Amino acid sequence: MYNVVGIAYMQGMVLSAINGVGLSLVIPNAQSITADYYDELDRGKAFGALYMTSALGGAFGSLYATNQGQHAS
Repeated sequence: MYNVVGIAYMQGMVLSAINGVGLSLVIPNAQSITADYYDELDRGKAFGALYMTSALGGAFGSLYATNQGQHAS
């Protein structure tokens, strides 16, 4: 039993590290594309929309996951 838990824990750590590397590549690229695509006058609104959707996605995603977990138990 211990070996199975240890292996699953290590796999979780490795996958979490890979996810972190992926996020560290995606977020600066999204900001760079947004800065390149919009002119100076509209850039603030574009970044505001980018960050707003990120915050709303985290908020609604956690609410959805909480509700799904409540129905599963």
